[in-house]
Amino acid sequence: MNSRMHKYPPSIRDEEVIAGPPVKEGRSWLGFFLQDQEYGVEVVCVEEIRCWEPATPIPRTPDFIAGVINLRGTIVPLINLRRRLGLPGIDRKPETALVLVRTVAGDSHKIQGIIVDSLSEVYELTPAEIRPVSDTTPPEACGFVEGFVSIGGRSLILLDVNAILRADEQCDLSVLQRVVTE
Repeated sequence: MNSRMHKYPPSIRDEEVIAGPPVKEGRSWLGFFLQDQEYGVEVVCVEEIRCWEPATPIPRTPDFIAGVINLRGTIVPLINLRRRLGLPGIDRKPETALVLVRTVAGDSHKIQGIIVDSLSEVYELTPAEIRPVSDTTPPEACGFVEGFVSIGGRSLILLDVNAILRADEQCDLSVLQRVVTE
């Protein structure tokens, strides 16, 4: 190994590098608003946050698919999260954002964008703070909701990004790629 190329200071033992820093018990969640309600997605799933940009509409897709964007050569579907959750639509505002998330479908990972009204903050939450989905949660929401948290007198609804666009509803991205590039 070249003496100028150290991956870490020589004082750190190899075991410490392999083990990494101590793992926190909790998870980080990115908070955002839709209407007047705050939601969250796990930070580990977030690839990038972008300002709103118009999408290329794709015919014959579900109504909650706002279209696609070209992200550095990759075609990324945008999900109108308001429509997906059954909320009324609004006009885009300066604080409207795109949260690009990595979802898992079988053995593959896909990047999808969700359109949110505005961002709030990142929350560090322990498992004890998260209340599970209950019998009183509407059945149509249960598939999307991972849990609930009460923060400062308001509720934060934690969403499962993999459930937002279920495998049976996903667009064939190879077809979208051809449509956009033609």
